Amino acid sequence: MKSLNLSVMTLLIISVCFASVFGQSDRGTIRGTVNDPNGAAVVGATISANNIETNDKRDVTTSSDGIFVFPELKAGLYQISVSATGFNPTNVDNVKVDVQGIQSLQIKLEVGAVTNNVVTVNADAVTINSDSPVRQTTVTERQVRELPLQVSSEVGGRSPLSFIFLDSNVGASDQSGDTNSTKFRVSGGQASGAEILIDGASTRRTQNGNFFSEVAPGPNAYQEFTISTNSFSAEFGNSSGGVVNFTLKSGSNQFHGEVYDLVRNEKLNANSYFNNAYNFKRNRDNENNYGFNVGGPIYVPGFGEGTPFIRSLKEGVKNFV
Repeated sequence: MKSLNLSVMTLLIISVCFASVFGQSDRGTIRGTVNDPNGAAVVGATISANNIETNDKRDVTTSSDGIFVFPELKAGLYQISVSATGFNPTNVDNVKVDVQGIQSLQIKLEVGAVTNNVVTVNADAVTINSDSPVRQTTVTERQVRELPLQVSSEVGGRSPLSFIFLDSNVGASDQSGDTNSTKFRVSGGQASGAEILIDGASTRRTQNGNFFSEVAPGPNAYQEFTISTNSFSAEFGNSSGGVVNFTLKSGSNQFHGEVYDLVRNEKLNANSYFNNAYNFKRNRDNENNYGFNVGGPIYVPGFGEGTPFIRSLKEGVKNFV
């Protein structure tokens, strides 16, 4: 048991050390207040945040002011469940957490017994972030999946970074006005001066700025990203312009995936004006971009809730504390 306690202590120390290394985050926050029908704060209410895709669940209780906070949440959809003695249980569905985003909720409970029907509220409406001064644009998973990207290099557009031009504060780095995702300025800052992060890890190198195109996975690997152009947190200090923060897709409780072939072929194209004028044939243009991705739960034999390893680990933590 002593050796187990020592192992647990070592794991805790390693976790703290690694936590101090990763100062930048791609996670979001849900915060809010819980009130009764008269607007008074409900103290000690139990709040649960459940990730709809992974069933990852967190529980907190409201403070003396009726306030609750869920920090460091993976981007995605959540269901917020509220229960308190003397009030009907309440669910808030489809609470969207964005990369680096803060989602604020004001939940009003109805008086009644806890055995009554659950009150369900839908949170589909977009809310204004009143908790942070940062100026952000979030490019959602749906936009990443449905907006077109050319079958070509990053310069030609085959990169999710091309979507940064959806933000009006992002412009070309020269007078040509070309929307080249390898050269852009954010809020009038230096070209190549923006910080680009993938799951909180920087893609910058000292000699020539970021090298996103050299380390980035395919476009279908991303869930969404956020462009912060003004008043972003001091933790993102390695930037003379804005911060582009990507988060990769994670597994869910169901296996899923896709196989694709993005095609360019001259047989599908119209001939150009000058080719027609001089009776030239269509230029040869034949490109294929193949790919696939698979996601789902990871099963490790003998590892999980109820296994001897987990029971021993929990017992060791209990004895250590």
